[in-house]
Amino acid sequence: MVGWDKPASFQVVEPFLATLAGLVELKNVSFPRSIQPCGQPILMMFGDASWEAYCAMGYICWLLEDGSTECTLLASKTRVAPKKKQSFPRLELIAATLMARLAKKIVETFRFEFLQIFYFTDSSAVLGMLQKDSCTFLEFVGNRVSEIKSLSPVESWSWVPTDKNPADWGTRGKG
Repeated sequence: MVGWDKPASFQVVEPFLATLAGLVELKNVSFPRSIQPCGQPILMMFGDASWEAYCAMGYICWLLEDGSTECTLLASKTRVAPKKKQSFPRLELIAATLMARLAKKIVETFRFEFLQIFYFTDSSAVLGMLQKDSCTFLEFVGNRVSEIKSLSPVESWSWVPTDKNPADWGTRGKG
């Protein structure tokens, strides 16, 4: 232990000076301030669930004039799965509900209109539930199916393979 008024040893000074020298490179770090390039915006929503958590992610994709696309993560929400044991299709349905709610919030937040909104889930059970009338289900499922249908057109929902679903990162972790 070195006293306050004593000079620091070389073992302390050398790494400190190296860290200070590295801080000069921070001036080269930048973050884009705008998510709005020239083009038409599409909102792409992804949802997933696991036994531990459920997640929804919203990406804005711009169709650029040169024919290319540029996608940026806008928002995501991850929640711990309910403590009460749920079936896996119910967990996926909860994730789909979160996805529809997040999409509504994103649309309300931005001043521009989205050309299209797409919803992706890796649960064929959820897609099957959305094809049926909500009154055919018991209360828990029926209420969520009804809410999803009120927030989004059923035709905009599609299946995505689990390994291509970025919301999987929010439920199981990336890597």
